[in-house]
Amino acid sequence: MLLNKTTKAMALLFLGVASQSLQANEVAGSRTISRAQIEKYASDYDPYGLASLLSTMAGVTFKSNGDVGGEDWLAVRGNTRDSSRMTLMLVDGRPYNSVSNNTLEFNTLPLSMIESITVHYGPLPSRFGGYTSVVEIKTRGITDHMEVAAGLAELGTQTAHFSVGSKGEWSWQFSLNAQQTDGLEDETYILRDSDDYSDVEYTYGDRHYYQVVPSVKVETGLNDKVNVELLAQAQLTGKRYDDGFSDYEIDQQAERVRRFYNLGVSLLPAQAGDDFDATFYVDHEAKETLVLDDELVNYGEQTKTAFGLRGNFHTKINDLIGVRLGGEFQSVTGSVEDDAMVVESSGVYTAVSTEDSPNPYYAYVNDLQTGAIYAELDGSFAGISYDLGLRHDSVYGYESKYSPYLSLSYSLTDNVSLFASAGQTVRLPSLNEYNSSERPVKTVLYSVLSNYMPSAVLSALTYDSKPLKFETQQGYQLGIKGSWMEGQLTTQASFYDYDHEGYIFTDVVTAPVYLYGNPFGTMAATLMPAYAYLFSNFNELPVLYRSNKPETDRTKGWDANLDYQGDAIGAYLNVSYIEIDSSYSDGRASHNGWFSPPKVTANAGVSYSFDNTQISLQTQYRGKTVASLQEKGDYPDVELESSLLVHLMVNQQLGSWQLQGKIHNLTDKKYETFEGLPMVGRQVFVQAKYQF
Repeated sequence: MLLNKTTKAMALLFLGVASQSLQANEVAGSRTISRAQIEKYASDYDPYGLASLLSTMAGVTFKSNGDVGGEDWLAVRGNTRDSSRMTLMLVDGRPYNSVSNNTLEFNTLPLSMIESITVHYGPLPSRFGGYTSVVEIKTRGITDHMEVAAGLAELGTQTAHFSVGSKGEWSWQFSLNAQQTDGLEDETYILRDSDDYSDVEYTYGDRHYYQVVPSVKVETGLNDKVNVELLAQAQLTGKRYDDGFSDYEIDQQAERVRRFYNLGVSLLPAQAGDDFDATFYVDHEAKETLVLDDELVNYGEQTKTAFGLRGNFHTKINDLIGVRLGGEFQSVTGSVEDDAMVVESSGVYTAVSTEDSPNPYYAYVNDLQTGAIYAELDGSFAGISYDLGLRHDSVYGYESKYSPYLSLSYSLTDNVSLFASAGQTVRLPSLNEYNSSERPVKTVLYSVLSNYMPSAVLSALTYDSKPLKFETQQGYQLGIKGSWMEGQLTTQASFYDYDHEGYIFTDVVTAPVYLYGNPFGTMAATLMPAYAYLFSNFNELPVLYRSNKPETDRTKGWDANLDYQGDAIGAYLNVSYIEIDSSYSDGRASHNGWFSPPKVTANAGVSYSFDNTQISLQTQYRGKTVASLQEKGDYPDVELESSLLVHLMVNQQLGSWQLQGKIHNLTDKKYETFEGLPMVGRQVFVQAKYQF
């Protein structure tokens, strides 16, 4: 029987503070990008930020609606869902993506503050849990320094960076990163509405985007065994999606404004070799307005806050066995305010406040508490290293589940080793998803759409509410890795096979919406609402909704990489291949694979340093994607062509000055990662940085 909330929270606090543990041991099959590699291959500005850098790694696919500051996703080993919900992002041990719909816009974390990035692929050790993959980020250490930088790029882009730090008994660092861009304003995009590619071109209106990220980091010693670290950050962003106001919320600008604040306090070992940590964190999203007319989606102005605690402790009994104990607890609360809906009468749109027409977004679940405890055994015998774990996840009032994990590694030679891991991971759905599963209709805008849709279409948007279940992923990976030339040359190849079952599915259907464009339509709407659509103009609109019906995937494939990091020359090469078989419990043969990745991706890069100059060249290949990458209701699948991108970067050090230039998409390749939505073409970025 589960402990009550208070008892479990106290137990987790004891595990985290009195015991504490550092997630420092190696995870089977993980891959890491070091600070040296970031400086060689990534500029301080990229139109797609951190997600763009991560997409150069084996097994990671980047997907975007194309416009800077819009919607970006990472698909780790082909996760076909919105995998920004599936990927846990840890920054110095604390989660960053547990408040806003369990999603994270990866481009909001500046590369200048990152020391290393590690991707942990599934199956995941018990100390992670809750997701199908992990992006673990370590921030740069504090030093005595001050630096300022400013940059310019095409698309009306400006960037600025300032950082100052002091190392001592109380070490501290303050940094401020800012950028703004016009995005793809005035660019054309294509709305495909049939299988014969009879395309209709549209032109983007105002697509302005800004981002401001201030952060503070403080470190000091609590005693000779424990250090205290504080990291506080704000992520302030605003994104325009069209000129003027929304067509459907006439009192709202067609934009999304986000104010995201996070604070974390961690206890860490003061001496090398100790293995513990405890982190208390608070994430608060003050406002998010999402008004996307093209999808008829309105999440309103939200306030969401998460309080959490994570911690674990590891002790080594002998060479044969070590024990790790830990857990986590999180409480999320949310509300929606001033969510204006719209009603129409005789061609006149009128905004209706939530007091008059309540939005059902948080009508059922306003808060959610989750917790986990776990234990791991690790050690080695007969040349084999092992990690054996068991995790228990709970969503209080809904469900709990145990998940096992096992990994093994064996050194064939001093340079080559084999590894394998198997187990289960469960994902705890977010507060938003619990509301979607409890709501008797599939879309937030049901009450608005009921004024414009035929009854037959509306009936398809209702369903019996069901308690939401965990998503589960079970599977294994096998691999081999090697290291030569004192670690300068490394290689790794992995084969994996996962079964993934999800109990909530984001879908889009194309619904005929009748518009009152003539007197007959207006009269029919007044006298015969049920038949008004017979006398009205039609418009086919994609409507986003969520159905509480599971999708089952079988995902299998392989990925391999080779990396060389010498003093003057560096190079990397990786290739990924994936196959996905999906089945659906709602009877449809397919859902067009909204987030399906290409079967084949490959990345390569080379860097050369001489005197005070560094030059790097990168290529990224995406194979053809057979299925549609953005659901268009009942429209057939389409095919996205393959693409090959080339990026060139030059860094020049002149005393305390550093000059950086980058050409993103050197050949100006026209390509899409979602159907009909263009990605950024050739873009030139230049920056000057002064360090003292």
